[in-house]
Order: sequence, then structure tokens, then C-alpha cells
Amino acid sequence: MEREGEVETGRGVTAKCRVRPSEQVFTVYVGLTASGYDMARPSLGEPVYRLTQAIRGTDWSRQVLAYFAKARTTTCKVNPYWPRAFLLTVASLYLPESPPHRFTNPELINEHIEGLEAVSPEDKDAETARWVLELPDAYRALNGSPGIRGLWELYLESMDLCRFEEVAAESASLVKARIGVLSDALSHVVVTPNPLQAPEVTDAVILGDEVFIIQAQPNIGSCVHEMLHHLLAPVVGDTAQEIRQFIRLLGPVRRDMLRLRYAWDDSEESWCRVFEENLMRAAEIWVSCADNPAAMESAAARQASFGFRYVPVLTRHFQSHWSGIDSAGDFITQCLYACDQQHG
Repeated sequence: MEREGEVETGRGVTAKCRVRPSEQVFTVYVGLTASGYDMARPSLGEPVYRLTQAIRGTDWSRQVLAYFAKARTTTCKVNPYWPRAFLLTVASLYLPESPPHRFTNPELINEHIEGLEAVSPEDKDAETARWVLELPDAYRALNGSPGIRGLWELYLESMDLCRFEEVAAESASLVKARIGVLSDALSHVVVTPNPLQAPEVTDAVILGDEVFIIQAQPNIGSCVHEMLHHLLAPVVGDTAQEIRQFIRLLGPVRRDMLRLRYAWDDSEESWCRVFEENLMRAAEIWVSCADNPAAMESAAARQASFGFRYVPVLTRHFQSHWSGIDSAGDFITQCLYACDQQHG
């Protein structure tokens, strides 16, 4: 893993933020693309289009294709590769960059997957965990193929790293200013461009004291969103009991949240996940658009149209009631009552 100061492998943005392409993520998405992943949707003539065509035109082994094809599921109607493509990404970041590309401690990966609160229990069962731990064999087969270096070079050519740096720096600045925290409160962020994934998808992987934000295109909202998730997660965890008491609020959004896979059943755990995502989307809008009320209202309404029904009231609550990270617990409790008053 890259550490602060190792500038030869990463492009510094701030003291705690870097932009760094990952060969591990690249290799996983070569396998996914070769086996049928088609969510990147690049335009004709773009470097990413040439890259995807080159990947699909390569003669890969049937065993490798069969392995990555198992990433496609039927559990999430919007993204059929959730959560298995994400789990492969998580596991890939545990692989050493140098051969022989083996997990040094597979149990750490099992613990990581088990602790992923955003993934439903049925999506991280023992069979899935065993499949994820077979990644090194498929990874080595891809990494040792004759054309992989040329694909990697084309992959790098498809990224505007300077723009990723600008977006990462602006995102960190907005979060610090709006939330009211010092730089020391932010985690070490590694923004990892991955043009082979769906542009709508941003993955965040926490390893030690680093947060990897993996996205196809530089996007301030997505960066802000994932920074906020990590920054506010301890407060959300501390108020979990209060959140559970409002489980009745799952009912009005249940159908949409099941379709989007933010809920997986009627449990309190599902509701906590749903509320947290509504809260973070509202926080993202407020942090990104607080100086433009019309844009903020429009963005909140758009989220509500997707099924995140509580985002408008939560966004307004951030705008009028946020008073700092030290009182964030009380703020979340107020948010719950505000949602209940309007939608309960």
C-alpha cells in the first residue's frame, strides 16, 4: 500500500489526499469486462472504448472468464454486479503489487467482508467468501498474459489525472469548510480512477487508516459523499439505537430501497443502512451546493425521485440546523424526528 511521502507511486493533492491508479483494481475489471461487464458504456473513439474493445478481443482462458462471470448476480436490479464486483475490488487491494500475488492473510479479508454493513448477510455468505478468496489464481492468470502491459498503458491514457487531483482537492476543502473540521479529522484518502466501471458507481474501501475512493470519472459529489460516509460513520454508529427506534420510516421507502439493494429485508439493520444513505446523500448535496439554494433543492428532489424520499427534508435540516461535528449526535436525532413528522 502507498504511504504518504511515496510520491513515485501516487500524485499528491493535499497532505492527506492522493490520486493513484491501481493495478489491482485494473486487473479485476479486465476480468469483469472480459466476462461480460458492460456498465462502463464509453463513447465510440474514447480511449476507454478502445480499451474495452481490446479486452473483449483478447483470447482469455475459459477458467478466468468463468470465475469473473460469477460476479453477476440477480439481487440488485439496478446494478447486477452489486455487491460481488465490489467484494472483488476489496479483496484485490489486499494483493501485493509484486508476484506471486497471493493473500498473506486470507482471514483478514474474511473479517473485512463480514464487517461490511452495506452488504446484506445473504450476499456475504460462506460460498461467496470462498469464491472471493480464489481471486489470486484468476488474478495471476490475467497479470501474466502477454497483452496485459499494453492494456495497462491504454488504461492510464484514458484518465485525466490532473482533473482527478483538482476534484479531490476541492472535495476535501468543501468537507472541511462545511462540516467544520480540521485536516487532521480527515482520513488519508486515495482517489483511484477506474474508467472500466460504471460512471454512476463509486466504491469506497477502508484499509487501515486509508480510504480508497474508486470512481470512473472525477466527480466532486461522489468524492464528498464517500469522505462524509467515513467522517460521520462513528456518529451514525453511536446513534444506531435512536435510528432503530424509527424503523417505521422504512415502510414508505421499502420498495425502492429493496430494488436498489440499500435494504434487503424489514430488519432494523436494513433500516439503519437506508437512513444512513439518505443522510449521506443529503449531506453531500448540502456540502456541494450550500451556496446555491436552487441547485440544492433540485438535487434533493432528484434523489427523492430515485427513491431516497427523506433526502429533501434532511438537506433542509443540514442547511438550517448543522452546528458542528461535536453536536452531530443530537443533530441526527433531530433529523429522525423531522423525517417522522413529514413522512411518518
